[in-house]
Amino acid sequence: MLQQTQVTTVLPYYERWMARFPTLKALAAADEQELLSYWQGLGYYSRCRNLHEAAKRVVESGLPTRSDDWRVLPGIGAYTAAAIASISAGEPVAAVDGNVERVYARFAASQEPKARLSTAARKWSESHMRLSTCEPAQWNQALMELGARICSPRNPDCRACPLANACQGKGDPHRFPAKKPSRTVVEISYTVWVPAREGRWGVRRVPPGGWWAGLWEFPRRAEESALHQEFVGASPRGLGEVRHQVTHHRLTLRAFLVEEALWPNDLDWLDTDELKRRAMPAPQRKIANLALRKVVAANGLEPLT
Repeated sequence: MLQQTQVTTVLPYYERWMARFPTLKALAAADEQELLSYWQGLGYYSRCRNLHEAAKRVVESGLPTRSDDWRVLPGIGAYTAAAIASISAGEPVAAVDGNVERVYARFAASQEPKARLSTAARKWSESHMRLSTCEPAQWNQALMELGARICSPRNPDCRACPLANACQGKGDPHRFPAKKPSRTVVEISYTVWVPAREGRWGVRRVPPGGWWAGLWEFPRRAEESALHQEFVGASPRGLGEVRHQVTHHRLTLRAFLVEEALWPNDLDWLDTDELKRRAMPAPQRKIANLALRKVVAANGLEPLT
């Protein structure tokens, strides 16, 4: 959950998740749609699916002990595998996150590009780990804490740093690590139609391979003409506009309500309570709330938050 997401955001999700899925067996046996509904709002839904698949494999075959074996599980990369193996099993392998990369880059005055920085930091950390009297767990956690609390990105406290005497970058720490080239923001627009019929809402599952795969959404197309071809005879009414950012993509979704049409056969029709329980991408949930406020707020129904 903490991948690409701040601790303060994750905590309430984590608490709800652990209350519902307290063991690996409970997680492995859970339905994917229920898991996605508990993950809803955290984004990067492949993390949820990977966690589910990893739990199934661990329940079947047992917990790995070495970092190389952890990496075989879906969703477990080099950092996570090393952190688990060093802390739980004492394996002398370096756990390198962004904090450790920054400590290494400043200590060695390294201008390695991001693509090579992690490998260089891992070799540096493991070479010193072998010379240290610390346990691997202590070493890894100390380096990560050093980067998080003292060798921080914006306000490094070089006077408090235990590595200051040997640090080659302490005179100008902000030069390190090398700045990543900025990514161009890509603007993408979609039209979303919200089918409404006799108190029910028409949704379809997002196909594999793209953003939000496996979640549920109102029909979305880059070209509005494609929706007119699907919904013959529709007269859409404007609901509003929703903006959302995914990595370096800035999305604009223009939403419309459709109450009469020749409906496509692939829609799943849900009442409002069912809609609330379905896992939907964040921008689609905002659109659902726009539709609810416009159509059913007078009946005292609550939004989907």
